[in-house]
Amino acid sequence: MTELTETSVEILGRTYPMRCPAEEVATLREAARLLESKMREFRTASGVVKPEMVGIMAGLNIACELVRLRQDKGNELQQITHRLYELGNRIGHALHPCEQLEAVPAE
Repeated sequence: MTELTETSVEILGRTYPMRCPAEEVATLREAARLLESKMREFRTASGVVKPEMVGIMAGLNIACELVRLRQDKGNELQQITHRLYELGNRIGHALHPCEQLEAVPAE
C-alpha cells in the first residue's frame, strides 16, 4: 500500500488539508492552481459568487477540456493506425511487386 503524505492546497484563499502519495504532491498542487485559475475565470466572467457554484462550473469546464483531449487522442491514434496500414501495404507491394498483398487493418 502506498504511504500517504499530508499536504495542503490553497484555493481562493482557503486552505484544504490533503493526503496523497509523496510523488504526487507536485501534481496535486498544480491541479489546485489550475482549479483556482478556472474558478477565478468563471467568477469574473459570470458574476457568480457562490463558491459551490463557481467550483462546480470550473470543474465542469476542466472535465470538458479533458474529454476533448481524450477524443483528440483517439482520433490521432486512428489516423496513425490508418497511416501505418497504408505504409504496410506500400512496403508489401515494394517487396512483392508481382503479388497483390494487402494487410488487414488492426481494430
